[in-house]
Amino acid sequence: MSNEDVYQAGRAQRLKMFALAFGFWTLLAFSYAVSSYISSINEGEPTSWVRILSWNLLNSYLWLLLSPWVGWLGRRGSRGSWRTFWALHLPASLAMAVAQSVVMLWLYWAVFGARAGAAITTFAAYVHVEFAYKFHIALITYWVLLVVLRSMESQRRLRDERLRNSQLETRLALRQALAAHPDVSIVGECGNAAEALQAIAALAPDLLFLDIQMPGLDGFKLLRNLRPQVLPMVVFATAFSQHALRAFDARAIDYVLKPIDQARFDQAMARVRAHWQGLHAAMRMRRWRRRPASCSASACAAASGFAWWRPPTSTGSAPTATTCAFMPPARPTCTARVCATSWGCSIRRASCASTVPSS
Repeated sequence: MSNEDVYQAGRAQRLKMFALAFGFWTLLAFSYAVSSYISSINEGEPTSWVRILSWNLLNSYLWLLLSPWVGWLGRRGSRGSWRTFWALHLPASLAMAVAQSVVMLWLYWAVFGARAGAAITTFAAYVHVEFAYKFHIALITYWVLLVVLRSMESQRRLRDERLRNSQLETRLALRQALAAHPDVSIVGECGNAAEALQAIAALAPDLLFLDIQMPGLDGFKLLRNLRPQVLPMVVFATAFSQHALRAFDARAIDYVLKPIDQARFDQAMARVRAHWQGLHAAMRMRRWRRRPASCSASACAAASGFAWWRPPTSTGSAPTATTCAFMPPARPTCTARVCATSWGCSIRRASCASTVPSS
């Protein structure tokens, strides 16, 4: 997978988050619009549903655009003391509430203008009437949004810290389990899905030990972002047993639960070796089946490794022809270098040595 593919995967994740935020603010606007419309009917002064909905949608979408700035200010304010926090957020909240209120009132006035028969006929008069109420709501919204975003950020950091601790424990457990398999060498470890995508693209792994929960993309999304040509053998090493069926649907070789049991891990490695040998046997058979229909001694020599030359049985006179026996080569002995990590790994392709029997 190239850097462009990694960028596209991250872009898809950002678009998904934006879609969720857009849906949240839209539903919030509809709920407030319905409440306001019902209240206006109960008070005997029904208002146009379009005007009420437009007011709430404008308010919500403006805060949707301002949310990244509120989050950025929240991260900046959390780095210092409480004095720094208040020195940053008090003027920021006032300025943002004023800006949001003025922009919203201007947009609403530009679209709908004055009501028919209303005493307010100019934008200045409209701002004079509505600004105090709108500014009060905008100021409250800023602080509520700040608290929500900071809570989400704290939860994300706590989750990532737990995932990092789990990652270290799993890496150590996998290293200990792989110590019983001297034909396997660890060539890389990755801390998140983005690193794993880059490592797989660079090192062309044969086997991948993969967790499900990771910072960024999860294990299943990581596999979906891999092209079939570079997809390695996969063994899931995770603490979530409920995803086993989904893992095998993703063509995983095995599914090992944490904490890792050595006997269970050995079974998984036996399946990996069996699958590995099956892949190479199928590849050798495909190449063998492409043998020529007839051959000569020179053709046999050119097909070294997949066919060997045998002289005809002599009956006392000089042989007049040459025969060529095509047979699959001997089973190779392969050494695979495997990456032990719970988050994604990279393995170089196996080195195989095959010996062709003598005639």
